[in-house]
Amino acid sequence: GGAAEGDEAAERSEEARSEEEHAREVASGRARFGPGGERGGGGSGDGGEEDGGRYSGGFRTHDAGVGNAGPEEASLRGGHLVHATEAPLLSAEQCASLVEEAAAAMAAGSSSSFTYTRNERLGEVHVHDLPQAREWLRAELRRSLFPLLAERFGADAA
Repeated sequence: GGAAEGDEAAERSEEARSEEEHAREVASGRARFGPGGERGGGGSGDGGEEDGGRYSGGFRTHDAGVGNAGPEEASLRGGHLVHATEAPLLSAEQCASLVEEAAAAMAAGSSSSFTYTRNERLGEVHVHDLPQAREWLRAELRRSLFPLLAERFGADAA
């Protein structure tokens, strides 16, 4: 039994280390984004100005299993985890603004010759053909989405 006991002790030690690391990540997430599914920081959680453009809602995290999250998994901290926001990242007004600009561009003749969806018959347009949306999204990525990815996955927010 000595080798088996040693293996069990090593496994328990790794499990304890993993649980401690998880507890630190949970504490960090709660400090930054609020406890449980509640919104933290007193903001609206929608990425609006009162939140400084940062998402302040909670998350639900799912484990896809190590090796099941795609080619970039190994380069990310917790790359096998899927984090779902419990509140919208964009407000209804922000989405409506993007849709309005896209609709105006399509009405003016812009369209995509390549489609990502089954609903291509509804019309699609590239973001590079939407100057206001392009600039807004560029700023939003820097202000809100990249820092969110850095917090969750250790990615460079720059």
